[in-house]
Amino acid sequence: MKPYAVILVFALAAPAAQACEPIYREGVDRFDGPNCGVTYFKDGISDEGISPADDLGGGFVRQTYFDGFACAATQSGVVIDCNAGQAVIYGPSALIEFAAEPGPENAQYAGTYAAVDAAAKAGTPLPLGEIKRRAAGMANAAIVPVVGKAIGISNTGAPSNRRYDLSCGCKVFYPGSAGAS
Repeated sequence: MKPYAVILVFALAAPAAQACEPIYREGVDRFDGPNCGVTYFKDGISDEGISPADDLGGGFVRQTYFDGFACAATQSGVVIDCNAGQAVIYGPSALIEFAAEPGPENAQYAGTYAAVDAAAKAGTPLPLGEIKRRAAGMANAAIVPVVGKAIGISNTGAPSNRRYDLSCGCKVFYPGSAGAS
């Protein structure tokens, strides 16, 4: 069974009012999670951040930038080539409800994400240029340096006031790489 199907089963089994309720986080501005994950709480309910880093193999790391709330978010994919010290950022997705499979409005984002996943599982991570080509036409489709920089990511088109250290995953999984310096 796919992970989103398990979530859906639990959501349907719960009373409607409890199926998806945001948790108010009064007085908490930032949460640092494992493997470089960071969440900023904007107004106590909505949040934005970057997921924990996943090792894709071959010097590549993936994270997902998100902007939303407890039940749904827009997402941008981030794939870091630690050997090159660069990352590609692509997206954003349309709003994705966590208990549902992404709809057709997310076909390009989901297809790019799936291609990155399939290539990594086959042991040949996609080059950043290929990921950018697949994401062409999306609002975010750029290759950026990660060494010595904190990158602002936005799913709304407005400049971001948050910065993320995209070299962090390289420091965790590939500490001797150019991206970890």
